[in-house]
Amino acid sequence: MFTYFLSPKGRFRRRDYWFGILVVMIILALGLSADFVFRDVEMIPTGTPGEYTLEPAPLFLGLAGVVILWPCLAMGIKRWHDRDKSGWFVLLGMVPIVNLYAYFSLLFLPGTRGLNRFGPDPREEERYLRTSEHSASSHN
Repeated sequence: MFTYFLSPKGRFRRRDYWFGILVVMIILALGLSADFVFRDVEMIPTGTPGEYTLEPAPLFLGLAGVVILWPCLAMGIKRWHDRDKSGWFVLLGMVPIVNLYAYFSLLFLPGTRGLNRFGPDPREEERYLRTSEHSASSHN
């Protein structure tokens, strides 16, 4: 299961992508929380209303960012594969305005049905596994 989120090969359905994003958000929240608890990080007003900076620089949040970098790229690549697009489309996330389409597409648009050039449809694989488990248990 762990390697499922680390490998850029294959396809990733929306449900799994959402789950991966949730795990990433939890890791980032834990990193930031650790900075506030263990390093006495404070939110300092910058002088512009509603704008703050963190002092000292959040070390644990930075480490969390490094830890999640590869899984985020791998999940994005696999999600683009599910949409039958090259993994290089993950770079659209770095282009202002265009990144809105990219994230909307990854989060809300369904993948291609059936086999595509990146592998079998993960929904069909899951249905097959569920059916084969059900038929194996009913034979016992």
